[in-house]
Amino acid sequence: MSYDLFLKPESQTLSQEQFTGWFESRPNYTIQQQQAWYENDDTGVYFSFDYDSEQGGSVAFNMNYLRPHIFGLEAAPELAAFIAAFDLSIDDPQVGGMGEGPFSEEGFVKSWNGGNRFGYQSILTTDETNEIPVRSTADIERTWRWNRHRNTLQAAVGDVMWIPRIMLMQGTSSVITVAVWPDACPIMLPRVDRIILLREMLAVHPRKPGDEESEATIVDWSRLADLVESYPHDPEHGCYCLEYDVSPEALVCLIQSLPIDTPDRDKFLSPDSVLNAELVAEFRRPG
Repeated sequence: MSYDLFLKPESQTLSQEQFTGWFESRPNYTIQQQQAWYENDDTGVYFSFDYDSEQGGSVAFNMNYLRPHIFGLEAAPELAAFIAAFDLSIDDPQVGGMGEGPFSEEGFVKSWNGGNRFGYQSILTTDETNEIPVRSTADIERTWRWNRHRNTLQAAVGDVMWIPRIMLMQGTSSVITVAVWPDACPIMLPRVDRIILLREMLAVHPRKPGDEESEATIVDWSRLADLVESYPHDPEHGCYCLEYDVSPEALVCLIQSLPIDTPDRDKFLSPDSVLNAELVAEFRRPG
């Protein structure tokens, strides 16, 4: 099941060269023949634009349902920019959609959310799968906003501090958020459930020939909370700013005192697989 939006030029034909050139100039797009495929490695969001030369340069936008709601939030400005650049009209055939007429980001998000909700209902009321990874809508959106802007933030601070990506991982009984912190380096650290501490320069055990990965341990936020939360909190970005020239001795000693506990790669989850808990609870069959 998927959301489909059809775009047509109003004033002149849209050539394939114009179509290709537009998307080649934008980040996160890959051009495959007549398709522009969007995929953001930081957020996990993906969707596509397909060019149709036989229909006067019309374009079909497609995005799968049964996805976290942030897919719609990320797609909306991409659609708006493309439609405005080429003066395109829209045809939104979804029930309760925008229909034929002007495009608006709010109208698109409403239409997408309605169709996505129906996708949850259609699949979850018949699906027999016992375990579905979920996080609350607020948590999913907080993680998405951080990951979406982290490259911009990294460019702004340069090499002064590390900006980690928030990852998702299957915990003992729920999905947890995780961030990587290498060698106690200066960092802007968002609050997460667990922290993966990489130890290369701070390694406790000598590396053996053939070792491909740094020494690592994974700990609950609470284990480092006293140290981390003693640094300034940036409310605009929602993170703690641990800025220093030399890693604090107390932090280094704590990190080096922790046993090796390498995270299980199989426990990591792709963002598109972690669904909105509220919608799953509404439509999941009991038992």
